[in-house]
Amino acid sequence: MAEQTAIANRQVELEVLKLRSDLFDRRVQVYESAHRWLGTILQTAAAPEGDMRREYGRAMDRAKFLFRPQVYARMKELWDLSVRLTLEKGQNEHERAGATFSTRL
Repeated sequence: MAEQTAIANRQVELEVLKLRSDLFDRRVQVYESAHRWLGTILQTAAAPEGDMRREYGRAMDRAKFLFRPQVYARMKELWDLSVRLTLEKGQNEHERAGATFSTRL
């Protein structure tokens, strides 16, 4: 009987380790998505589009459950800032294009 209890306890310990490992893997995925998002913003001065935008949105959703609330809040702040940066960049490009057009006339 003691041997069965020891085996059961060891199985519980292994399951706990597996759960911790799965949690770590999921957290790393969120981190990598945020890292790619920020890297693209720094390179392009605009919010990424397409698949990367969807990936980051999913990562923000997962962050709500995997991290403290402050992590999601920072990721959301980064999202909002990148959108604002994209809008400002587009506005500046539009203004420059208008200035170029008016100087040609």
